[in-house]
Amino acid sequence: SVEMVSRAEIQSYSVDDVCSFLAQRVKDLGEDTLSDFRQNRVSGKAFLELTEDDLREIIKPLGERRLVKRLIDSYKPSAVSGAATALKGVLMPTCDSSWLQKLSIPDNFSRATQHALTTGQITKAARIEIIT
Repeated sequence: SVEMVSRAEIQSYSVDDVCSFLAQRVKDLGEDTLSDFRQNRVSGKAFLELTEDDLREIIKPLGERRLVKRLIDSYKPSAVSGAATALKGVLMPTCDSSWLQKLSIPDNFSRATQHALTTGQITKAARIEIIT
C-alpha cells in the first residue's frame, strides 16, 4: 500500500525525491521518463505546477504522460473540492454548499484525515478533526 503524501510534502521534494515518488506511484514508468525528469531538474514544487504542454515536452509516451497528469491533478485544490462536494452530506448535512467551493485540505490535518477527504472514507475521528 502506498502512503498518502501531502501537497506540502511534495512541494519540498528534491529532483531525486520526485523521481522516487513517480516510480512508486506510476506503474511501469520507463527509466527514460525518470531520466528526463532528472535532466529537466523537476523538483517537487515544479512537479505540481507542470502543465499539459510541459508534460508533452518531458514525457514522450502518451500513456505515461496521461498517468503522470492524473497524478498531478489529484494534488490540485480543485480535485479536493470535488471530493468534498461528493462528501457534503457526510461532513455537514445541514450547511449550504457555498463552503465547498472554498474547501482545501490544510496541511496540518492528519494524514488519515487528508486521506479520508480525498478518498471519501470518512471516519468518526476525521469528522471530528474537520469540524473542530
